[in-house]
Amino acid sequence: MDIQRGLYRGVVNVRKNDAISGLYDVELANTQRIVDYDSFECHAVLYPYSRRISSENFVFEPFEEYAKDISSNQHSIYFKTANNFSKCFGAILLFLLVLILYIVKPFAFFSVEYLVSLLWAYLIGKEIGGDIERMLVDFTKKSRFSLMDNYYPYELEKGTTLTKYSKFAKECRYGKSSLLPAKFDFVEQSNSMTVRMFFNKDTLLAAKNTVAHLFSARFDGALLKDFEKDGYMFGFKLSFNKHFMGFRNCFEVFQSVNKDRKGCLDADGRWVNDAIFYRRTLVIGRCKFYRSEGLLNNENIFG
Repeated sequence: MDIQRGLYRGVVNVRKNDAISGLYDVELANTQRIVDYDSFECHAVLYPYSRRISSENFVFEPFEEYAKDISSNQHSIYFKTANNFSKCFGAILLFLLVLILYIVKPFAFFSVEYLVSLLWAYLIGKEIGGDIERMLVDFTKKSRFSLMDNYYPYELEKGTTLTKYSKFAKECRYGKSSLLPAKFDFVEQSNSMTVRMFFNKDTLLAAKNTVAHLFSARFDGALLKDFEKDGYMFGFKLSFNKHFMGFRNCFEVFQSVNKDRKGCLDADGRWVNDAIFYRRTLVIGRCKFYRSEGLLNNENIFG
């Protein structure tokens, strides 16, 4: 996948809302450039530098509300997806036990003891599967071929009446297309918030405007001056993906607003002004292979 320098320029808008105090809107611009790809990902993290501000003083709308509704078993347009790693590991252990016992004791294949052994094998496999998954994620984290965490634990309910009404209401609320990601994750830490969004091609094609609303960051009005005076880091990762036979060929770009400057961290963690860090990766399922990376100077993803 060649670097298309015009692809990512001005794709993200972060705008202070002039009509509503303490509100910053994040928009996806130039959507017509992205529809040539099979999917698109946008990850955003906001970290205020003022020590008076914690994550309790701002919200990411609407994703914080979605995550809270789902965790409290309230009805939502999203549902929590199951982590199938433990189930798959239990199924593999079950298959191996079936194979071994069939070879060693074929006449006892349908005995009660045999069926109980199979049940215990599956349950034990599920129990230890989570620990093995965590070990593999940690062990491969710094290697070129890695097992990723489940980036998107929340998935959109497809084709429901509630989803259609919600989409229509959001467009009325924001006065422009408002994209609902097919999958997302929301992470709240003590001083920062992160949202990860995955958009499929159908969602991008449905955008009625070249600029679409993604989410809003709303701040406690009493601390807004501290937020603007001390500054913040608002970081973005964008991934433009092509799909082929279960593989995703991804071109990822990283850039942040750091106080009054835009730039990125290089491979050694050093800040570089007016630059984008890029990475080419190959993904299948949760397995990721890092192909190449580098810096693009004098580039900007922000409009």
